[in-house]
Amino acid sequence: MKVIIVGAEIDGLICAIACKQEQLEVVVLEQQAEIEVNAGIQIPPNGTRILHQLGLLEDVVRRGTSTEYLDLRRYQDGAVIRSMPWGAPVCQAYGRPWLNIARADLLDILRGRARQLGIEVRPRAIVEDIHCGSAEVILEDGTRIQGDVIIGADGIFSKTRDAVLDHPCPPSPASDIAAQATISRATLKAIDNGRLDELCSKNRITAWLGSAQHTVLFPIRQGKEYMLVTYHHTCGTPPATRTVPPADGLSRLQALHQGWDIRLQTILAHATFSSQIRYRTLDDLPTWTKAHTTLLGASSRIIPPYQAQDLAATLEDASVLSTLLCLFNRHAAPHQLPQLLPEILAIYETLRKPAATKAVQDGLLSRRVLQVGHPVAQYLRNWFLGGAGLTRDTDAGWWKLVSSQQEQTLGGNLEQGLLQRVRERFEVWRKERLPASSGGASSRSSGYGIGRKRLRCWTY
Repeated sequence: MKVIIVGAEIDGLICAIACKQEQLEVVVLEQQAEIEVNAGIQIPPNGTRILHQLGLLEDVVRRGTSTEYLDLRRYQDGAVIRSMPWGAPVCQAYGRPWLNIARADLLDILRGRARQLGIEVRPRAIVEDIHCGSAEVILEDGTRIQGDVIIGADGIFSKTRDAVLDHPCPPSPASDIAAQATISRATLKAIDNGRLDELCSKNRITAWLGSAQHTVLFPIRQGKEYMLVTYHHTCGTPPATRTVPPADGLSRLQALHQGWDIRLQTILAHATFSSQIRYRTLDDLPTWTKAHTTLLGASSRIIPPYQAQDLAATLEDASVLSTLLCLFNRHAAPHQLPQLLPEILAIYETLRKPAATKAVQDGLLSRRVLQVGHPVAQYLRNWFLGGAGLTRDTDAGWWKLVSSQQEQTLGGNLEQGLLQRVRERFEVWRKERLPASSGGASSRSSGYGIGRKRLRCWTY
């Protein structure tokens, strides 16, 4: 089976690696490169678990940073609302660590792995047209590429999405802005202010919770550098998008934090402005698939960043889709591929679309919780979070509400449960649609066998 993946950024490379390790033929078409920004990415356990299955986790651990604590603080004075253990308890509960990594470092790891696997990545292969029914892609230079299935991993401005829906479907500007700055650990240590030691003494994620905005400080590159990200909700029509000069951007960040924790203001005075990102929204799509074409990652949905689930959800998408394609390729005869492949893509959508919808809703809910405006509501929020924890052992709340919700997300594919459900769903379909095929889906090895590695607890 030949898989054509549109998009050679993070989403596309993850999908390509997953498919290649399932012994599928893969061609990746590089679109217009995304603007490189010095951004940091948080990867929760449901994402790092799949990185392990793909053989990428050790590289990410080596170039990223594991998290030991999450500190939630009042924005006015920096007083601790709750310091949640985030290291060993998370590994013990969910099997894998919570990691932070620079976007550029992750992209470099994925490109290197793609080269090792011999994945064909066609540079500057700009797509002109996509024929969903015949799985053919036509490039701007007239080149025609024929495959069995097309996977759209070309981001929020996806051409593949337009082809699947038969009409342009651009995302809408959101009222959410993320302004980012960076500062080195050496700079933090050099500042003659002993009060900053608490913020950088361990690998902590520190979040200051304010009104209509919150700011997060987290380490990357083995703690040698810190990302400072301010999430600001404009509560109205967002201003027109424009490039923000570094000097203007940093002064704007400083203005947003007037009256905040003096330590945060000190960090901003020594930080370097990195970028400003205006988030976009995408209406819930009526479908992700059309004939031999489907969508993956940000081309299918835009998950708000407030629970760090965007990359993890993409990893789950790639894991599910590659497993289904591998099983189908093994059991179906060549002449059955064109007729039955749309049904396999429909199963993928059925398995993943509800999870994506939930991730979007949970992200928006988290923003409302983190950015409560009314002082009384802030007091109640802080009281509730004062006992919260990510795992049952660290959640001191009477009803374990926070940990029980996180278990559904972070533990959703624990003990290979996600891929076990995929195999079971495929087996039900196979018995109905391919009754003549010999053996069950679990009776043979499936190529690389993504998800078959034994789960073990990682500690750092």
